[in-house]
Amino acid sequence: MDNSTFEKNWEINFTQCYSNARIRYSDLSNLLQLTAGEHATIAGFGFREMAKNNQTWVVKPYPV
Repeated sequence: MDNSTFEKNWEINFTQCYSNARIRYSDLSNLLQLTAGEHATIAGFGFREMAKNNQTWVVKPYPV
């Protein structure tokens, strides 16, 4: 797999879901943030690499 794509499988616990069994938006956002962080690290611009240059990245809100 090249660095432009990344896949991550997550096990979702029932505490991360609404009563209708759909994932809570806040938990989905957290998982997306964690996945983006892992992808960035693999691609060479994770937290530590960016901190060396006093830089950072954020996940922009996106309607789902």
